[in-house]
Amino acid sequence: MRRVEVTPYNEQWVLMYEEEAEKLRRIFGRQLIAIHHIGSTAVPGLDAKPIIDIIPVVRDSHDIDSYIQGKETLVKEIEQRALEWHWKNHIS
Repeated sequence: MRRVEVTPYNEQWVLMYEEEAEKLRRIFGRQLIAIHHIGSTAVPGLDAKPIIDIIPVVRDSHDIDSYIQGKETLVKEIEQRALEWHWKNHIS
């Protein structure tokens, strides 16, 4: 059975969201309609799993590949962070 880590609210979660959201804004550009910080880390004062959940809303989700052309470095950075989190929280 996997253990779920819940930590006290951290004011840095808002800053972490903004940092990742800015990367997504650069990736999707004008195709981005909205971006949302969701989940428990988005609720001030709430204890939560320390995972920043983000939903980008784009004009055409069928054309994702064209959004990332020329922005592979940003995409790789986001993927790397996700892999590091997965390794830390699920493998080790």
